[in-house]
Amino acid sequence: MERDDRPMAAEWEDVPGILYIDHVAIAVPQGELERQVAAYARLGFREIHREEVGGGDMVREALL
Repeated sequence: MERDDRPMAAEWEDVPGILYIDHVAIAVPQGELERQVAAYARLGFREIHREEVGGGDMVREALL
């Protein structure tokens, strides 16, 4: 297999129909959100939005 040293953006030009990626969602086990947010912060991500929805779904999300 040949190595492709092009930047990632250049590689995406070869994929038909993909213009950009809007977002990627990652589900984490209950009680792990804070630890995961902290881990991604150490990689250079920053939190720009947080939402908590009660009721039957009990959803917590952080947008990085």
